[in-house]
Amino acid sequence: RNNPGTAELMRQDSLSWEDIKIFRDKWPGILMIKGVNRPDDAVKALEYGVDGIIVSNHGGRNMDSVVASVDALPDIADAVGERGTVILDSGVRRGSDIAKALALGAKAVLTGRATLYGTAVGGEAGAFKAINLIRNELDNTMAYTGCRSVDELSPDIFFGYRQGNRLRDMVMDAVCPLPRIARERCTTIRSRFLMPSLDRCLNIYDLRDAAKRRLPKG
Repeated sequence: RNNPGTAELMRQDSLSWEDIKIFRDKWPGILMIKGVNRPDDAVKALEYGVDGIIVSNHGGRNMDSVVASVDALPDIADAVGERGTVILDSGVRRGSDIAKALALGAKAVLTGRATLYGTAVGGEAGAFKAINLIRNELDNTMAYTGCRSVDELSPDIFFGYRQGNRLRDMVMDAVCPLPRIARERCTTIRSRFLMPSLDRCLNIYDLRDAAKRRLPKG
């Protein structure tokens, strides 16, 4: 990473699908490509010899209005089918997020940031805590949806909001002062409170907040 030549190579604007073909020719192992958000790109990647697709917006850091990975996932999973492995990255903070991703066609998920929060708070023990939190939440989600194994997770676990439900809108207008478009995007309002130990961290968001408190001020 500190090699100037390597950094220059990674920033080249001339990279193309032909470079993926070169990687495929030189690398005999499993080859996956990350950052795919379009079904046609996923299919093209398979044509160039890629074994798997990682659906990712890189945590939303690079473009403020990029599509959410979970929204791009279903169409990509359908386009790839059984020809390759589809993995979801970005936004996985709870075990229920894993259940949703598997139900929408992913074969696995990446949870890097979640475990990094735990590591920042408590080192190896914190990372272990984060993994256990997610695992327990996934187990609970599967129990609540009546799924005995991940193979039973499918899109029928979802109950989506139907636009035009006037009764629901009337009730929500009465109890929630937010405009409707903002209301649908605002799912939870969480209070911030001091959590001095891992024992007080009940989910990944608690670990994240505790990790932020450990950062130097300014």
